[in-house]
Amino acid sequence: TIIGNLTLIFVLLCKRSRRKKRVNILLLNLALGDLAVAVFVNSTEILFVAFGDWALGPIVCKISVYVQVKPFIVFFS
Repeated sequence: TIIGNLTLIFVLLCKRSRRKKRVNILLLNLALGDLAVAVFVNSTEILFVAFGDWALGPIVCKISVYVQVKPFIVFFS
């Protein structure tokens, strides 16, 4: 996910003509969103599965829940 989205972002931002098309702007936004999910959600889930318990402490737990849940609550309310 990370390699594919970074490649897409790099390709879209390299040429000036690619940045102006609406479809490419949509693809760029989708790639950035997918990259954010991969970084914030998947990384904590991988650590949780690897250690069998939450190993990042209570503060990161609260921040992780806020980052994962809050955007969905705002979107659907």
